[in-house]
Amino acid sequence: MTMNQSFSVIIPLYNKGNYIRRALDSVLSQTYQDFEIIVVNDGSDDGGDALVRSYLDKRIRLIDQANSGVSIARNTGVAASHSDFICMLDADDEWKPHFLEDMKSLLDDFPNHHIFSLRHEIVSTNGRLINPTVSLPNGHRGIVENFIDTFTHSNGLINASSVCLRKSYFLTLGGFPNGESQGEDLYLWLLYALKTDIIFYDRIASCYYKDSTNRSIHRVCKKELPYHFSHFYSLLKQKQFSKRYGKEKTSPLRRYLRNQAILHTAALIALDKRGIALAHSLRLFRLNKYTCFDCLLIQLFPSKLLGKVQVARNYKRAPQ
Repeated sequence: MTMNQSFSVIIPLYNKGNYIRRALDSVLSQTYQDFEIIVVNDGSDDGGDALVRSYLDKRIRLIDQANSGVSIARNTGVAASHSDFICMLDADDEWKPHFLEDMKSLLDDFPNHHIFSLRHEIVSTNGRLINPTVSLPNGHRGIVENFIDTFTHSNGLINASSVCLRKSYFLTLGGFPNGESQGEDLYLWLLYALKTDIIFYDRIASCYYKDSTNRSIHRVCKKELPYHFSHFYSLLKQKQFSKRYGKEKTSPLRRYLRNQAILHTAALIALDKRGIALAHSLRLFRLNKYTCFDCLLIQLFPSKLLGKVQVARNYKRAPQ
């Protein structure tokens, strides 16, 4: 390691009292120890904030705010941070002990970049480990060429508990979209991909838990269309946006949004949420009628079949 580097770890907390200790302990157990932890209590009422206060480590700060949503909570944490680099961790996920050490090595080797990601694994509802697909050579470490196309075919490339962000650039982009809690993270990763290179290291360094309060179900079952769809489809209708980024960026973005819309619809159908699936599909009509028709067609298939296809398409089980 060639330079000293401190990290600010931002943990948004809303009624995750059953999991916050696991998240905090995973940070405190890091092999690289130069960090601060900022937990933003977003109006929790399950005692999770009291658990945070029970820690005596002076590197942990707790910020209380009225319930405002995960985007504002994350942005609040960034605004209060003291370090140049921000790492995100959801309160129901955890890091491997080498997470920050791996990030430190990436910062040393790619000092002029703004966003870094490490591979994650998924712990399913039945406790099994799943390796999400990554459409890159094994052991990849460096810039992800054609990130949006790679992202389209990868489910383990980036998430809100696997990234490190240069604070100044994050603030320049405007941070997470205030008031949005579905698709807010995908919006930000796509925005980064349009504007700069993304560094990825193919080493599992974090765990995403699907069982925590049925988070995967809650994320797809909201009545509102996920933010990244409405935002980027609206931009793609503008000639100025297409002219600015060119087909090299906009064509992969269109493919990604179409693919995600189909998978999103399939997930809703698999959960027997056909009413929400139909509502989302119809809202897509004014944004992109072809994607709308694709999503309507998907709804003709049985729920069980779509559930099986979705799992097979996106994941491979970790070796036992």
